[in-house]
Amino acid sequence: MTPDQTDASEPVVATRSEARPEAETEADPWHLRVLRWPGLPVVVMLALVLLYNAEAVLTDRTLLAAFSDSDVSDSFRPVAINQFDEIARFGSLGSWQRQLGLGYMPTGQWGNLYPIRTLVLALAPTAATAADLLATLHLVWAALAVYALARVYNLDRWPAAFAGTTFVLANGVVRWTPLYHAPVHFAGLATAVLGTELIWHATRRRPALGVGLLGLGLGISVLGGHLQAAGYTWIAVGVLLSYRLITSSPPAGRLRALGASAAGLGLGLGIGLPALVDFLGEATRASRAEVPYAAMRGLTGLQLSSLIDPRAVVGDVNADLFLGIFGFALVAVGVVVAARDRQRRALIVLTLVLLVLGSKNPVTALLVELPGARASTNLARISTVLLLPLAVFAGLGLQTVLRSVPRWPMLFVGVAALVASALFWLERTGAAVPLTAAVVAGTLLLFALAAAAVADREPATRRWYTGPMVVAPLLACTVMATTAAAAVSERQAREPVSAAYPMLWRATDDRIGAFGETERLIEASGDPGGRWMSFCQSALGMAPGGYRANLGAATSQHWLDVYESFMPRSYERYWRRLVNAPPDLRTESGRHYEHPEAYGLPDRALVDRAGVTRAIGPVTCPLDASPLGWKWGSAAYGQAVYENPGAYPLAYTTSRWIPTPPREQLREILEDPVVEFARHTDYIDARRIRDRSSSSPATATSRRPTARAAQMRWTDPDRFVVRVGAHDAGDMLVVLDSYHRGWRAYADGREVPIRRAGAVFKAVRLDEGTRQVVFEFSPPGPHRIAVLLAWVCALVAAALIVVGLVRFRRVHR
Repeated sequence: MTPDQTDASEPVVATRSEARPEAETEADPWHLRVLRWPGLPVVVMLALVLLYNAEAVLTDRTLLAAFSDSDVSDSFRPVAINQFDEIARFGSLGSWQRQLGLGYMPTGQWGNLYPIRTLVLALAPTAATAADLLATLHLVWAALAVYALARVYNLDRWPAAFAGTTFVLANGVVRWTPLYHAPVHFAGLATAVLGTELIWHATRRRPALGVGLLGLGLGISVLGGHLQAAGYTWIAVGVLLSYRLITSSPPAGRLRALGASAAGLGLGLGIGLPALVDFLGEATRASRAEVPYAAMRGLTGLQLSSLIDPRAVVGDVNADLFLGIFGFALVAVGVVVAARDRQRRALIVLTLVLLVLGSKNPVTALLVELPGARASTNLARISTVLLLPLAVFAGLGLQTVLRSVPRWPMLFVGVAALVASALFWLERTGAAVPLTAAVVAGTLLLFALAAAAVADREPATRRWYTGPMVVAPLLACTVMATTAAAAVSERQAREPVSAAYPMLWRATDDRIGAFGETERLIEASGDPGGRWMSFCQSALGMAPGGYRANLGAATSQHWLDVYESFMPRSYERYWRRLVNAPPDLRTESGRHYEHPEAYGLPDRALVDRAGVTRAIGPVTCPLDASPLGWKWGSAAYGQAVYENPGAYPLAYTTSRWIPTPPREQLREILEDPVVEFARHTDYIDARRIRDRSSSSPATATSRRPTARAAQMRWTDPDRFVVRVGAHDAGDMLVVLDSYHRGWRAYADGREVPIRRAGAVFKAVRLDEGTRQVVFEFSPPGPHRIAVLLAWVCALVAAALIVVGLVRFRRVHR
């Protein structure tokens, strides 16, 4: 058996081969004793994770402001700010998302049931700090999980630390952290894979630790992350399980490991059950967010080339290792070495399967025909899973180099490769020198420490220069990181650019400039709490005030995806009419629609009836908004604010209503020539309601004005109170918040039925003398049962992890 072909049943985490005899250790210089400390690689790895987050750690800037794409500006960032406001105001997160769109149940997509997210929102002083804290915690978690996984694959401590740092740098720091759910995905992915491998490496022992980690990783990827990303984690675990089931022996151990794996999968399913139940319950349409196969984005050669060429920017799913040519060489060496070992070969199989699934080919064309498979609209995001085996390959390649090459040639080649990679990087991207130097210095630091740790077996390492060789890169790295953070902060103070990492995100996109300044624009409008919508653009970064009641990006393909995913058919039809989207919106090019000419004007009746008070769009918009009755309000930073004097109040009473089946309400609204609030007619799903004074359906019988505004006040995330003024018996109270079967209404303490109004809103019939109506939201029964089961499964997983760690410590003490 070669040094690289080890017995997987005895992972390197259980050995002490790297320790020195007691007498020899006492005679070593202090710096060699420090280098031999088993915990030093982990300490350095965690320090580098924080170093790569220097922009958030060392300055008042935030990862929340880092540019990514319209997903960030249109949903993830506003949801983060809304949730922070909700925690600060009410002390808890609700089950109803009232600030975005017209109100909807989040269906587990925003981590509203994830305890760690709730905790950081409650502890942090600002939403940005909460985002940074959540991201940093999970990046550290991911680094530790990858480190442990590399040790299971028999990597030495320093190469394992290199793998953990590489994975975090590749996935967590730049493009994905602003998405807020992504760090949870990375931590869950690494934890689930680690648990799987521990189960199959522990055939001679009780795999409690592996079962707990597998369940926890799968569960948090669903509950705290995103269903699409969680699906990729389940795919990775499934591939590894299949490989182990085929190749492992003996059969008895295989059955025990299979049973333990099934238990871990069950725990993961149980922990993530609330999100799955919500998604399946809310997405009642068969199509959900499905798109034609031709419109799906897959892995491309350009995206894969970004492994060695940072200029190959292909959007928010770059597969960057950020190690340049040097990192690519290490991965290549690691693949060759892994191919010689049966246990490590699982990573090669996983990589090949992910490449096949991520690229568009006849195999994926068949797979997407499976029920629900088309909900994964972006095959390219499999790269987030692909980077896990690549990071381990990089660590394995580094270990091979350290064992095979003499110390000084190795250091010379490594430093030369890093410098050449940095120069190549700068020349290609025109990046900011200080921050690039910080990343290069950080990688050089890890490389130098690894070299010194391996080379300490030679007598020459007792010389005086060994200590400075290790300490100098550490000092240089710290100085460069501080300088870089200050330089970036100063630049952002001068320029309206929100990209927190300009060296990695080339600031060439015109949308970047709007993200940081729209907040001031909305606050200056005098209507920060109104209901806003975007006009004539696909991406919109809005302020915390505007987020509190943001209708969404009206011409954004992303918003269509969101609402078609979580709303019933009537809401989809309503939303498509509101944005005036073409019927074949999804089939034209497969791109997010960023061209205003792809849309016409929104429908005036729907915009007014939705209570849209302001619209924001580029000053260069070629569409004339005057037919909508909008007035020019103000303009700044290339954005124009339009005021809508015809917006309906968010709650009002009306005596002019007609009972209409829900499927006909949208057609009636679009055909109704009357738009003005005072004279409009509401269409209510009230076919069984009869006016007490007449046998005919209640209509406009009141002598008062047909519609009058009511006072609406939220007292809890899932509860609001409407105070009504003078009205007649039989009048309707209409609330411009989405209808959902989970809502209950109480008129002066007496429960009354809620009807669907205007295709998507709520309505309650009033009796004479009613003063206030209280609306309360309670998730459906299956959701509450799922939450209870999730807590039970989470406690079981935590207990298994504790028991497994105690046993591990006893065995390896």
